[in-house]
Amino acid sequence: MTAGTAEGLFRGAVTFAQFGTDGGVVPGGRVTDGPALPWRGLSLDVVRCFFTVEEVRKVVDLLALYKFNVLHLHLTDSQAWRLEITARPRLTEGSEHYTRDDYREIVAYAAARFVTVVPEIDMPGHVLAAVRAYPELGGAQEPAHPLIPFLDPRAETTWTFVAEVLGEVAALTPGPYLHIGGDEAFGMPEEAYAEFVARALEVARATGKQVVGWQEVSRSGALTAHDLAQCWAGEGDAFDAEAARRDAPEKYHPLIDVVARSFERAPYDVPAAVRAGAEVLASPSRVLYLDRRYAEPSVSPEQDDRRERVGFASYRPRTCEEYFDWTPGELAEIPEGPG
Repeated sequence: MTAGTAEGLFRGAVTFAQFGTDGGVVPGGRVTDGPALPWRGLSLDVVRCFFTVEEVRKVVDLLALYKFNVLHLHLTDSQAWRLEITARPRLTEGSEHYTRDDYREIVAYAAARFVTVVPEIDMPGHVLAAVRAYPELGGAQEPAHPLIPFLDPRAETTWTFVAEVLGEVAALTPGPYLHIGGDEAFGMPEEAYAEFVARALEVARATGKQVVGWQEVSRSGALTAHDLAQCWAGEGDAFDAEAARRDAPEKYHPLIDVVARSFERAPYDVPAAVRAGAEVLASPSRVLYLDRRYAEPSVSPEQDDRRERVGFASYRPRTCEEYFDWTPGELAEIPEGPG
């Protein structure tokens, strides 16, 4: 086995193991291989469903087996904050979370298998847990709904918080990336959102990391060629407000209207990122989100029953052909012309 790097030797050993049979026999042959894509990642949401360190290690083992090289950890959201921050102890009080040593263990375990951990600290939306712990972060501006507060860019305490959190997470993470979220800041005034993201990008860049943000960060007008914009919504992902109103209690209808207005802008996000020179990370929900239902029935009655019960009900089911007959280079949101 030959390779140009230690990672190449590791991937080659994985290939060798995959060819082995139950009897320990490996058929003869020659394999010449190399990565087709530089970023082969899985985003793991440990907020809505917490995974222990041991469970995350098992996920890393699976990533290594299938030659993924990125574990994107979604560490914070409205439901909980999952990473200990020394300067802000109330963030993790009363909830399952990773200590600093837990996080170091995950990062080191992944690195030994050539998997880079990308930590995501979601802001300025998806911050209900943070605002409950530190109410002053919400500032004086009332959110459109109590469930969707946002970090107020005009409150100086916000920037102390952002600098403390991003600085500590960056110091704990030897990898080159830091994800600042930026998605679904529902109800946040456009000017305030742009102001927040522009300044948050500066704070994150100052840590020495390459900054990643969900596609909405392009609305700030502050992306550069060194940043990464992560595409998740676009063609075929229109929000059906009428269907949502039929299924949701009336008290949530104002929130549905806010969400619908945000989705109307989604098709313009990635073209704006491309114009800014930013690279695009392809994560379209229509083919890469694992909680989207299969359209075809299963040959197994038990699996067919589960097909009707699991998955996100608002997502249109897709066929296996739609899932697999797709490559990132065909991302419809990227305008024609740029390389």
